[in-house]
Amino acid sequence: MLRPRLAIALAVVVCAVGGTTTAAYAMFNSSGSAVQPVSTQTLQPPTGVAAALTAQCNKNKTQQVTVTWTASTSAFAAGYTIVRDSTIVATVSAATTSWIDNTVAHSTAYTYTVLATYQQWSSGASAAPVTTC
Repeated sequence: MLRPRLAIALAVVVCAVGGTTTAAYAMFNSSGSAVQPVSTQTLQPPTGVAAALTAQCNKNKTQQVTVTWTASTSAFAAGYTIVRDSTIVATVSAATTSWIDNTVAHSTAYTYTVLATYQQWSSGASAAPVTTC
């Protein structure tokens, strides 16, 4: 008895435009026709990203910068990655909307970007540069 073979392919397309990442999934049959779209989801970046000097301006004290943001509106955002001047400095959970950087130097300008993350995808927004004293 011969059994028909079933060939199904799953295609994933990821597109990142202006800080928003969209993933579209579809299932295809053996003839290449789309059987059904599985899902289309968008990973929205956090909004309102800000960085502010939060420590006293004193050469004998440690400088601190507090980075804050408003959570991503994407329900599937798994967390956030904080980037300082193109270097990842922290990864936090999706429930977190602020982070304190206490590894900054005196009299130095820093730029922070906060990326909403889900698996290998990320979507980010940057704060205006902040300068320590």
